[in-house]
Amino acid sequence: MGRSTGTTSEACRTGVDTDALPAAIPGDDLDAGKTLTKGMVLCTVTSDDNLAMLRITDVLPDTKQGRSIDMPDYVTTLTLWKSNE
Repeated sequence: MGRSTGTTSEACRTGVDTDALPAAIPGDDLDAGKTLTKGMVLCTVTSDDNLAMLRITDVLPDTKQGRSIDMPDYVTTLTLWKSNE
């Protein structure tokens, strides 16, 4: 999963290749809004070799009670470009 600077398939693919996120993100970083933020565009190549873009449109406070760590809720939009191969 990589960060993209734009919402075109070209920008998305560049993000996958050049700005990868770590494999694991600490819960404290998510809760503090340090790693995933509103407006961020994340991209990955699927197991079927398609390009997927996840755009974070909003980050809301935790609405679920009873968890040991409060985590934000992410509102997202997903775009999938199918491979021509």
